[in-house]
Amino acid sequence: MLQRTPMIIQYRIVRPDGQIRWIDGFGDTVFDAHGQAERMSGFCMDSTLRMTLEKDKAALETQLAETRKLKAELRHSNHQMELVLHASGQGLFALDLQEGKAQFDMRISKLLGFKSHGLNLTIQQWTQRIHPDDLVRVQGELDAHLLGKTGSYQAELRVKHRDGHWMWLLCSGQRIAQGEADGSTQVIGTLQDISQFKRLSDESTQLLGKLESLLAQASSPRLQIPALPLDAEMDAKQTLSRRQQQTIVMIAKGMNSQAIAQALGITTSTAISHRRALMKKLNLHNASEVTRFAIRNRLIEG
Repeated sequence: MLQRTPMIIQYRIVRPDGQIRWIDGFGDTVFDAHGQAERMSGFCMDSTLRMTLEKDKAALETQLAETRKLKAELRHSNHQMELVLHASGQGLFALDLQEGKAQFDMRISKLLGFKSHGLNLTIQQWTQRIHPDDLVRVQGELDAHLLGKTGSYQAELRVKHRDGHWMWLLCSGQRIAQGEADGSTQVIGTLQDISQFKRLSDESTQLLGKLESLLAQASSPRLQIPALPLDAEMDAKQTLSRRQQQTIVMIAKGMNSQAIAQALGITTSTAISHRRALMKKLNLHNASEVTRFAIRNRLIEG
């Protein structure tokens, strides 16, 4: 038996001017007394605008979903970046070279002793905070990067804190061209406090210099206190006990008093006393002279 339900059909037509239109057709079948289809009646309606709006709506929904996804990814990326910057003690800056503006985030602002929110300066104000001895070098490195001579901009510079003391900062950034027509350019990057690193580096350099000086003094001959003549040295060797000879060998091998004490089964203070008395007896003043004595007297191989 035929289903006596209304007919709904959707199709496209081509108008004489070549324009394509969407048509919604609605119809119903009229049956005779025997149940046979006799005729169909209905109407057609131009649904082009509705179809276009539905397609636009679907496209907008897809675009909205992509936008939400990108926002979520951006929030995640920003969170990750915040964690990295916080862990490394870095802050963000942006220099607008065309507008002459310098912007710094709250980390740099707090680092320099200002309020917790961001810091907005002119580039001139920023350069006035840079140590005069560093300014020419820093500007030269920035100019080299802007001219394309370097892939990134990096410089170590001293910047004045709000209370007046100088801080060492590591500046790392990169040029970003905003528009070729007007030549607008920004430099975006990070600033990191390296004051402690510079201080430790300077202290290490000074300590190394002192150590090298001491080593030079230790290895140089002591002209003011001549060593024993060879005959007297041979006689002195004959008076050495077996333990004293062992001690000379251990000193010549670079062992300290604690190691000598452990090897001989005595206290460290006793080992120090024996060592001083032995070197005084032989008129020796440092480990280098003890080593030469041991070699000359065949206590160790040269």
